Amino acid sequence: MKRALDLDIPIAQFGVRSLCREEHELREKLNIPRLDSVELHRQPWRPPNSLLPADFPQQIYITFDVDALDPAVIPATGTPEPGGLSWHDAIELLNLITADRQLLGFDVVELAPAPGLHAADFAVAKLVYSIIGMAGGRERATRAVDD
Repeated sequence: MKRALDLDIPIAQFGVRSLCREEHELREKLNIPRLDSVELHRQPWRPPNSLLPADFPQQIYITFDVDALDPAVIPATGTPEPGGLSWHDAIELLNLITADRQLLGFDVVELAPAPGLHAADFAVAKLVYSIIGMAGGRERATRAVDD
């Protein structure tokens, strides 16, 4: 994300659980839009509109780090930390973020497949499928989640 900032690409962060002091200070200094995991758990967060500021670019790219999900959802990841997003919260966040934006592309990172543990692989595949639906528009995103 620092590299994106170095290139003057605006970013927003959702579901962050851990960061170093320098990252925290940079987010404060640049006033990066965010909604961290602890905030999601402490208060109702579902606004009537987008989670992104009005002046945020209309065309967006999403990078989804599966570490953001609670290990109960995706245990096979590089940094399984407690306090992550639930499946439904993650899908709701993605739906809200993409509702009034054009999704140009996305990546899903940090799956660390474990032999015999197929649930994480299937969950990530469903996540990718859901985001593809969101790229096609809100109506298809809802259907993809419900399928």
